[in-house]
Amino acid sequence: MALVRISKELLIAVSHQVQDVTAKATTLQIEPMHPKVTSELLAELKEKVVTHVWGAHIALRSQIPEAWKVKGSEVNVSLLFAGNLVTEGIKVNEKFDFPPNTRVSYDQVDVKLPIVDGLAADFAKKHIEYKIALNAHLAKYKEVAKQIEKFLKEAKSLNDALKRFPDLALYIPKTFLDRIELKVEREVKEVEYKYKVEGPEMDRDLVVSTGIIGALIK
Repeated sequence: MALVRISKELLIAVSHQVQDVTAKATTLQIEPMHPKVTSELLAELKEKVVTHVWGAHIALRSQIPEAWKVKGSEVNVSLLFAGNLVTEGIKVNEKFDFPPNTRVSYDQVDVKLPIVDGLAADFAKKHIEYKIALNAHLAKYKEVAKQIEKFLKEAKSLNDALKRFPDLALYIPKTFLDRIELKVEREVKEVEYKYKVEGPEMDRDLVVSTGIIGALIK
């Protein structure tokens, strides 16, 4: 059994491993919550965009000469819900005619669209729920990364860290495990978790649960 020191190389590799687990868990657990942009939603946004950009002059739309109107083949819609920017970058691929002096960039018009009802409001609410879940999810994995780094830095060696917390192997790249030729037992007795040692402690349930998720979706 070789002794593996806690090196900068190890810490960087573990950090990358945690990032990889985070990304995979995000794809599995959080991304399905992201609301889908449907054809029905796009059709509603098209109508709302026209009403919004023309505003009080909507009646003049059919009277203004076509040459005076601004043409754009795509609208980039940002949704404003309850006064807050909820999401941006919803593309409405449609040829629009806009009021004179409307700013066009690369044949695209950016519109911040206030919404209060309809499919757009439902989309905004779901998007808010998605963002809340995503932020909580990322914060959880950030805490895991922080605790693992602290635990490793204060351990005498990787061998020592794995002896005290075998489940840490979920975040250790195989190359480092091979170096110490140590078979880490995944089944840990409850008494081992309660064993009192000097040094850093961590939320073991949090670290193990997130690590297991990563192992299941490799």
